[in-house]
Amino acid sequence: MNTNYIIYLKAMQKSENTIKSYISHINEMLVIVNKKENEITYSDLLNWQSSLSSNAPSTINLKISAIKSYFKYLKKVGEINNNPAEDLEKVRNNEKVKQYVSSEDMKKIIEKMYTSQGKAIVSLIASTGMRYSEMASITLDQYYNAIHGDRSIVIVGKGNKERTVYVNSSSEKYIEEYLSKNYKNKKGTNKLFVSVDESSLRKSLILAATKANLPYAKSISPHWLRVFWATNAIENGIDLATIRDALGHADISTTSKYVKSCDNKIKNAMIQDFIFN
Repeated sequence: MNTNYIIYLKAMQKSENTIKSYISHINEMLVIVNKKENEITYSDLLNWQSSLSSNAPSTINLKISAIKSYFKYLKKVGEINNNPAEDLEKVRNNEKVKQYVSSEDMKKIIEKMYTSQGKAIVSLIASTGMRYSEMASITLDQYYNAIHGDRSIVIVGKGNKERTVYVNSSSEKYIEEYLSKNYKNKKGTNKLFVSVDESSLRKSLILAATKANLPYAKSISPHWLRVFWATNAIENGIDLATIRDALGHADISTTSKYVKSCDNKIKNAMIQDFIFN
């Protein structure tokens, strides 16, 4: 892979998480195709895309975005004459509606998390709506300044946009418990959470939800914690525009996709028969 592409991504202000993801997807494609970039054809990329059929549509589309970006860059800098990825099309994402996660369910998930770090991470994301990558970037200094101040932490989201999140007392309780058990292991790092990755967190969530006998256990992911916050915020009277800003969305239509309906509220709305009374 052309290593100058990494410099290009940094110049385009792509996040560290996005850069890692793109590099991983590109290297994976190069191994499968097994050709030099200037020898790769559109047909090669179609064959590569067909090998991704076991992946979720959203995952396939992320991989396609990385490949299209890479070959677009190679053509810009004159490494290739023709862009074989130009006509690659993303797949249709018939995303299933995520199950509504109640506050009671979330309490059960946190209780069933195997480690104190897991409990702290789940509590923090579920109570702030942060992205996993944003949570992973928080430092010990930021955390201590928050709990000894106005509880605010400034994080950097997509597009290097800053926004403020707040640590509530429940999250503080779980984080303090985690720190009391892991303080010695944190020497040499200023990160609040260490030795964590999104894949491991997803596995831990599935295990915890399974132990809690939740019907959607096998499909739960770290992103559901973000959706949980948005849904519960709207049910507690927070307007959509405020939720948009809290989640760091540029478009309110993106935010509306995050908000899931509570079956009980739908039932109550219909039983009340307010239309015909």
